[in-house]
Amino acid sequence: MSSAIEQKASLLKGLMSSLMSSDNDARTHAENSLKTEWVATQPQTLLGSLAFLVHQDTEPQARAFASVLLRRIAFQSAPGAEYKEDERTVWSIVGPAVQQAVKNELLGSLNDESDKGARHKLCDTIADISNGIDEGEWPELLPTLYGCAQNSNPLLRESAYRIFAWCSHLLTGQSVETINTAFIGAFQDADATVRLAALKAAVAYISEADDKQRSAVSAMVPQMLSVLEPLLRDNDEAGLVEALSALIDAAEEAPKLFRSVLGSLTTFATEIGKSEGLEDRTRQTALEVLVTLAEAAPGMCRKNAQFSQAIVPVCMQMLSSIDDDEDWYSASPNDDGDNEENCVFAEQSLDRLAIALGGKQLLPIAFNYIPQMLASSDWRQRHAALMAVSSIGEGCYKIMRAELQKILELIVPFFKDPHARVRYAVCNCVGQMSTDFSPALQEKHHALVLAGLIPVMDEAAVPRVQAHAAAAMVNFAEDVTRVVLEPYLDTLLERLFHMLTSQHQYVQEQAITTIATIADNAQSRFAKYYSTIMPMLLNVLAQATDVEHRLMRGKTMECATFIALAVGKDVFAPDIPRFVELLTASQQSVTEADDPQASYLQASWARLCRLMGAEFAPLLPVVMPALLTAARLQPDFAVLDLDEDAEANYAAEDGWEFAAVNGQQIGIKTTALEEKCTAVELLGSYARDLGAGFQTYAAEVLEVVVPLFKFYFHEG
Repeated sequence: MSSAIEQKASLLKGLMSSLMSSDNDARTHAENSLKTEWVATQPQTLLGSLAFLVHQDTEPQARAFASVLLRRIAFQSAPGAEYKEDERTVWSIVGPAVQQAVKNELLGSLNDESDKGARHKLCDTIADISNGIDEGEWPELLPTLYGCAQNSNPLLRESAYRIFAWCSHLLTGQSVETINTAFIGAFQDADATVRLAALKAAVAYISEADDKQRSAVSAMVPQMLSVLEPLLRDNDEAGLVEALSALIDAAEEAPKLFRSVLGSLTTFATEIGKSEGLEDRTRQTALEVLVTLAEAAPGMCRKNAQFSQAIVPVCMQMLSSIDDDEDWYSASPNDDGDNEENCVFAEQSLDRLAIALGGKQLLPIAFNYIPQMLASSDWRQRHAALMAVSSIGEGCYKIMRAELQKILELIVPFFKDPHARVRYAVCNCVGQMSTDFSPALQEKHHALVLAGLIPVMDEAAVPRVQAHAAAAMVNFAEDVTRVVLEPYLDTLLERLFHMLTSQHQYVQEQAITTIATIADNAQSRFAKYYSTIMPMLLNVLAQATDVEHRLMRGKTMECATFIALAVGKDVFAPDIPRFVELLTASQQSVTEADDPQASYLQASWARLCRLMGAEFAPLLPVVMPALLTAARLQPDFAVLDLDEDAEANYAAEDGWEFAAVNGQQIGIKTTALEEKCTAVELLGSYARDLGAGFQTYAAEVLEVVVPLFKFYFHEG
């Protein structure tokens, strides 16, 4: 590189220091300078200087950061590219000479870089540039990577396979002999990082290859699995999780490649799953390989006699790994631990296995354990057995339906179990079975089920169990006929009304939700309870106005409008003015984006419109602004590098979902999409229910919804 580039690189390094500053103002100023003084005016010098720093700078941190900047800037839209149709990038406008100089510096750095962190950033940059240019534009890359793969330096060997993992297109055109030569020796490499990188690269190749190519390299699958045992032996759980995660990707893309090794893989994975001395994540990832194979190739797994016999008991063991935590009894259900717990993972795994493999295969194995676990003196075993029954119901539907009476007779006695966690589990089981086996369970077995379930709703001493019994009742009531439910209304509602006096807010909220479901089922038969419940609901809306009660207010609106629709306009008419007043006040109180009242308000207004008909039209000015705002929502997107921590700034609990696409993480906030979809559906509901009364808003609504025929980000 010329001395001019060295001078420019020195200036750029000073700017990079400011870009890494902890001072927000300094960092913002540096970002603006980078954009206006470098990207916009001298992109050739910028890329050349960054490549120089990647290779020549003496500080590892600077070399690493230069790699990151080079990767991010190279394929940004070029200065002056104002339209989406203009596909020019910074890389495309700097010209062949600069491009070649950058590639030369990168390959030189690949040979010389000694710092592991900087080398990883370098590999990512090389991969991104390779993926961003046309095939054949970097002919030196593949021979260089082959050379690195054979180098005596393990850092170079790992780098080669690290790049292959992100640039599998480099290999898909190579011969089978070349692929086998490149990989099989690497799986036996003396360095663990090389073996792991080679496994990831092989999985990437398999994912990219066609069926003929996959079949040709199937012989190397046993060697791929040989990477696992040393990681376990060396207690490298982080590496083992990485390796197993790579195999999950392979299992999704090419499950049939595992046919010849399914027995040994099943043994290895289930041994890890049983090993309580290993971390939860390690055990779960091992079993996830097998569950993924079952979903991707159920026939292959059914034919292997060992598969189900091995994995089901491990799941049952995991189901029983639950502690009797005192905090559980006082905590709200919303405060439960995260979904990484072994028992939750085991529930989900049994559910997925049952759906994939079917009841004929899975049910006999599960019921080899369930009866003896139910008879155990250890409450954890009884709890696990009940959770297992609820987990496998959907997948084992045909066989379990024929034996429903026997199964219910087996589990219903546990409504009287001495341990509260077991009573909670049987509520969960009956609730899930009410969904999975409806309407047969409700029609034929209501007496047996409700004789056990309803008394548990009196358990004020254990509010978690009491609330869960009411939640199970929702599942039962959603698919029961009015004729079946009517004889139970008095005793059910007596308990639910009493639950409204609980000191625990989540118990009150669940009671309100269950009452709404029962009212929706009972319809006009609910009129006899109207004078008892409606004043209580209106009082909640009037009195519970603080932030902590926002969810309760939302559920109360929902319940009141379901009751109103059930009993009819004539019964509800005297309370309409006050209800509208309270709903309007709630509408005006919603000022925060995450206020749970918002969605309940939208649906409640729509139900009220259905009840009132044309008389609702004067209320549209209250309802429509928020609804149109929701319908106009634009989805939030995020594009991140693969090594960035998406969860740090885009949490899943906030509605973000990410997928890896072409070497980047593409994220979309799905909660906003759901809100938008619901709003559009409700606009249609108002138009249908009001007819000509909706005319005032017709033009504005059409402006919003017609462009959505080209909205591709949601299935709704």
